Amino acid sequence: MSDPNYDTINIPAASQAFVDSIMGPPIAGWMANIFLWGYVMSNFVYYVQSPLHQKDRPAIKYTLYIVILLGLTQTALDFESLYHYATWQVRDSNTLFSQTATDCFATFFVGIEGAIVQVYLSMRASALFENKLYKTIYFFFVGIGVLSGLVGSICYLALSILLRMGKLDSALPMDFPVATGMWLWGCAFVDVLISASLCVLLSKRIVGFNQSTDNILRRLISLALQTASYTAVCALMGAILSYAFPADSLNANSSAAFWIPLTSLYAFAFITTLNSRARIRDEPTKSNIVTGMSGYAGSQLNSFNITVQATPTMFETPQQINGSGLNVTGFRTPAHLSPRVESAFGGRSRNSSIHPRQDEEEDDSSAKDFSMA
Repeated sequence: MSDPNYDTINIPAASQAFVDSIMGPPIAGWMANIFLWGYVMSNFVYYVQSPLHQKDRPAIKYTLYIVILLGLTQTALDFESLYHYATWQVRDSNTLFSQTATDCFATFFVGIEGAIVQVYLSMRASALFENKLYKTIYFFFVGIGVLSGLVGSICYLALSILLRMGKLDSALPMDFPVATGMWLWGCAFVDVLISASLCVLLSKRIVGFNQSTDNILRRLISLALQTASYTAVCALMGAILSYAFPADSLNANSSAAFWIPLTSLYAFAFITTLNSRARIRDEPTKSNIVTGMSGYAGSQLNSFNITVQATPTMFETPQQINGSGLNVTGFRTPAHLSPRVESAFGGRSRNSSIHPRQDEEEDDSSAKDFSMA
């Protein structure tokens, strides 16, 4: 039963169809991002309490803290926007179609956060390049994509401020769909480029000499695809929808349902990359053929920059196979990944390695170092 004492507002209200079109996608994006951010924070707390974080270099720690701070700020703004539009009673079409001061920063903090994560991951992936020309070309295109994304997110902020000042038509030669699309196309391009580079370069290192090492490399490929797939798909869908409708269309906000959750997805991608070292350590040890390799096989393995080292579980005598010059000794522990691969996934921690046994063996004077001849 309604109470006339509370029914004090008598102003025009937008139609339900208008509200569904204009407010539906942003509300869905805000809710998704707030939900996902809780998962990000739980992973962040878990990681900072892990031994991996304690051994991380200061640069990695500070980068992680900055990413989390930017994401937390953006999520707090999303929460404020969700609360505002859920409780604000001035619901005419002009008011709902305009922006609040909080809305002006919808892409600002997440744009910076995404750029930091992309730069970090692209630098890690560059460690796998052995050809300087290819590495230069790679950095050139990554730089274009990251810069495009940053410019697009900042232009969105500028357009929003001009809109609130009533000077939108007399300023920048672009509109909101162009600014949003520039940001999202740049993000999607860089995400796909980093993932494709990692997959190609890691695939070339699967040479078949050591099953355990190959399994780890396959897991790294899977991790690279999973990490970037969320951000790439959301950025790509948002970019497509940004250009699909004009700025004054009722469907102009449809892209927001996809790009608002990027705040959590980029932070999650960053933490997942740092945690990858622990995940790789869970690779079950298997009996494999490893090492003391010489001749043609050794030279081929070395060409892929994979250092095979292990400690035997028992004393075994290396045997020569068919007089081919390939000496093979059986071990039960996985081979070490090359420094290039290690640095591409989470970086080298101080006095640590991606392989769990390496740290244990560094101080063991009785440990034997088996390497290629």
